[in-house]
Amino acid sequence: TQSGKSGTCIQNLFGIKTSKGYCLAGLITDITLQKKAQQLVQESEAQYRSLYDNASLPIFIYRLNGEICSANKEATIEYGYQQDEFENLLFSTLYGSDYNQYSDQWLNELNSRGNSLHISVHKRRNNVLFYAEVHSTKIIYKGEDAVMSICINISGRIEAESKLKESEEKFRELFNNANDSIF
Repeated sequence: TQSGKSGTCIQNLFGIKTSKGYCLAGLITDITLQKKAQQLVQESEAQYRSLYDNASLPIFIYRLNGEICSANKEATIEYGYQQDEFENLLFSTLYGSDYNQYSDQWLNELNSRGNSLHISVHKRRNNVLFYAEVHSTKIIYKGEDAVMSICINISGRIEAESKLKESEEKFRELFNNANDSIF
């Protein structure tokens, strides 16, 4: 460059016909900034891919028609599908019986707010059901409107809450039916 720093250039050479014959002409273009921008984009994409692939929760990206475009490694573990089996599978396939009952409500919330949070029953490939807390947000994926959903298995939490409620009911019944004073 003019400042003495090195950079990346493209050199184009071409022949020009003159009255004395042909001569060689050239054009040199400094593409240092374009190369740096390209490198930053590649680094950013690699960081995103690393976060997505190594997330400890299942993450799905699907089109607005419900077709899954991408699922991370944790999704394959939690749901029991191979990576390529997710492609073009409908996201609704992962839901248990409550999908049709609540899907309009979830979609309206997603469309009006840009994100949605709901709890539903999900289904693994082997048809085992579990409770999932689904965090969804609208995104642009490969130039198209899409949805990204992070799904958290909360079956343990639901079971613990149920046991706590049962215990509270037993204690309340014991307290209400006690003949002696309880201090």
